[in-house]
Amino acid sequence: HRIAGPVFRLKREIDALKNGSLKLNFTIRKHDHLQDLASSLQDMADKFYQNQMALKTNYAALVHILRKEGKALSQTEKDEIEEILEDIETHINYFKM
Repeated sequence: HRIAGPVFRLKREIDALKNGSLKLNFTIRKHDHLQDLASSLQDMADKFYQNQMALKTNYAALVHILRKEGKALSQTEKDEIEEILEDIETHINYFKM
């Protein structure tokens, strides 16, 4: 049970990740085997979550700037857009494909 239980639990969380969920908890009981694996998987899931949140935040900032009605963009807004795009590119390129 100290191996089979954690394997089942970790597989369930991996399946949730595969289906797009980033609300993951790879924690297993303190005395179960596979603690290192569970910790590494949790770190990976946390990194996915952080990158996804940064992308969402940047997307919302861009939408806000670009949807200002009836107003041409100022140079400051153009610079802000460029900065946001660079940050988005950093987060997109974090994962190697």
